[in-house]
Amino acid sequence: MLRSIKINLLLVIKNLHTHKIRTLLSILGIAFGTISLVVVSNITEMMKKKVAIEAEKYGKNLVIVSAGTSLTPGRGRTIFLPAKTLKESDAKEVKLSIPNVMDVSPSFSKSFPLRYKESRVTANAIGISKNYNQLRNIKIYLGRYFIDSEFDNNEKKVILGYKIYENLFGKEDPLGKYVLLFRAPLEVVGVLEPMGVDLTGNDQDNQILIPYSTMIRRILNVDYITTFYVQVSDSKFLNQSKEEITKLLRIRHKIQKGQRDDFFVRAITDLVSIKDEATTLVNDLGNTASILSFSIGGLGILAIMMMTVAERKREIGIRRACGATKKDIILQFLLEALFLTISGSILGIFVASLVTLIISHYALYPLAFSVMSIFISIILSFCLGIFAGLYPAKKASDVDPIKALYEV
Repeated sequence: MLRSIKINLLLVIKNLHTHKIRTLLSILGIAFGTISLVVVSNITEMMKKKVAIEAEKYGKNLVIVSAGTSLTPGRGRTIFLPAKTLKESDAKEVKLSIPNVMDVSPSFSKSFPLRYKESRVTANAIGISKNYNQLRNIKIYLGRYFIDSEFDNNEKKVILGYKIYENLFGKEDPLGKYVLLFRAPLEVVGVLEPMGVDLTGNDQDNQILIPYSTMIRRILNVDYITTFYVQVSDSKFLNQSKEEITKLLRIRHKIQKGQRDDFFVRAITDLVSIKDEATTLVNDLGNTASILSFSIGGLGILAIMMMTVAERKREIGIRRACGATKKDIILQFLLEALFLTISGSILGIFVASLVTLIISHYALYPLAFSVMSIFISIILSFCLGIFAGLYPAKKASDVDPIKALYEV
């Protein structure tokens, strides 16, 4: 048996070498399907890994409560309406009344023009409380975080996001310098590490942090907040805490049954789930395209194998006359089809790995490979090889050696 396989493999290689262009095109048909499948699966894995990293950066076991409501007037449009009904007392009551809540952190965010000398930017200014850095995993690149007295005394201090720092100061040391928020001078005490876009779509490098009391009392003079963060003791309590927070706030805001909430309550897992759904959709569409590409490649090899049988009847007749059995002929053509499909799969995996490395480097995604997609592509190529080779092999084995030898 091994000797028969060896002889047939030598014949396969010799024939494929004789028809180089035909062989290359057959291999490329399968390679493109493999590249599509593996690259899409790798991108999906990288996106999931990135979402997991973003979730970890955003904060551990968080529930985010935001002021506002949404309306859908028609044609698929959603309008978000701000609200001034969310209070600091709501955050305090959540901490006191809801089980499994470890900590809360109220904040206020608003876009402001920010200026240093002749440089101007628009920044998302966030008034933060003392424990904000612990709940949101804030990392300082230059300088320091606010000290307690700066919160207690409503001091005009600011921590700049990394893009804000680059746009306003360039290579100049920002610490101790003053930036103008409208006409209010704020002393720069720190710069945040580059963090990119968070799970809610906000650019964290285009924000500035101000002590919460300074923001709502000295700069805006308001009695409401836009957001507060709730840290739950364990991720298994996130959904339960969401429901309890919603019930509590509806009672506090006197919202009747059937009326819309004037707030949003989202868990960190909800944000991850939304991202995962989008990633899954991309993966499904990519896999559909990959299967179509594989199918077209397989049909191409089937057509070529049928043409090969017609062209090589004399060769088949000579082999049969020299003692080759029908099984030998079937094995030869099956091996030829399998050689084409598996070679295409190996080439595709190699190219897909290079493409994945390039995408990871330039798109700044964490590198990840889908081992399952590689395994599936090899199995698919093997099945396609059997599919594309079996019928032509059977046709080849049925060739009458006498007629084949005397055909002109």
